[in-house]
Amino acid sequence: MPPQLPSSRATTGFLALCTTYTLFLLYLAWALTPQQYLTGLVGWLPDQAWATVVPSWLMLLVLFTYGSYLALMAYSTPSLDSLSLLVGMPFLPLK
Repeated sequence: MPPQLPSSRATTGFLALCTTYTLFLLYLAWALTPQQYLTGLVGWLPDQAWATVVPSWLMLLVLFTYGSYLALMAYSTPSLDSLSLLVGMPFLPLK
């Protein structure tokens, strides 16, 4: 019996994993290598200060998103003395 080939989902996941690791290693090499060595390899690269600025902005964006969802949930929750909190058979109005 021949061995089964991996599914396309497994292959796509493996390629995504390899691509992510490769891009992360290139990012680390760009962020940690001195500028004089990089200019000999590549003609133009962004300033290395962006290696800390962009992740900081992304982290602030994530924190702002969490805060906005928390505020939206707090705003849409009725107050504790609201009658809309009473749910169930004993609290239904009589007809």
